[in-house]
Amino acid sequence: MEFKLAKCVRCTKLFSKIRSEVCDSCQPDEDADFNKIHDVISRNRGITAQEVASEAEVPLECVYRMLREGRIDNVESDDAATCGRCGAPAISATKRLCERCLIALDRDCAHAMLEMRQRIRSKEESDMHDVQAAVSKKRASRKTLRDVDLTPRPATKTDAGRRMVVQERFGKKNK
Repeated sequence: MEFKLAKCVRCTKLFSKIRSEVCDSCQPDEDADFNKIHDVISRNRGITAQEVASEAEVPLECVYRMLREGRIDNVESDDAATCGRCGAPAISATKRLCERCLIALDRDCAHAMLEMRQRIRSKEESDMHDVQAAVSKKRASRKTLRDVDLTPRPATKTDAGRRMVVQERFGKKNK
């Protein structure tokens, strides 16, 4: 398991971030603020984030942070529901993209995947050509070695028991 270092949004000290944006020492305060915000929201449906912050007596950033984390979701907020790319109204507070940017992002991802597949395919083909070139080079070097090795030699006593290999036989086999 990998822990990320983060700066606590409340006290600004470094801590190992597991799930929340606040450290363990500030977590009780964060939970108390959540309870205040939750009480205000349960009493007043359709209230804005600024009104929640003033009635619960918590910072506006705390309300926005809880909206981002998904701890609260039925608060109307202009800032929390804007598109992260263009600033237009977002689909929802958790998605953080408008419809147009979401379609554009999907299209960009599909285009990038297509390019990646084409690069992989061309790399495989170039590797295959490299292998074919290496094999043909090796075959060519073997042919030249065979030509050198198959030159007739004068028979000696040690060669008497061996069979003579005919050069034409090799020529027929390789062609």
